[in-house]
Amino acid sequence: MIASLIGGRPAGRIPEAVLRRGFGWFVLVMGGFVLAQQLPAVAWVVPVLLVAGGGGAWLVQRKRREVKAGGGPD
Repeated sequence: MIASLIGGRPAGRIPEAVLRRGFGWFVLVMGGFVLAQQLPAVAWVVPVLLVAGGGGAWLVQRKRREVKAGGGPD
């Protein structure tokens, strides 16, 4: 109950699209976490490497996009 009161305060100030997207990511991550708990420890190696590689590639691609658009520190 306390968490719903705390979460309700900023809800009016955060755009609906941002809340939806954030909730979608939350559900995806939590689903992956629950499924990962069911796997034996050895089965974690490949998914962890894939997530780390995908995250690294996403960060590099994002940085390149910022540089092309002229973004970055002023």
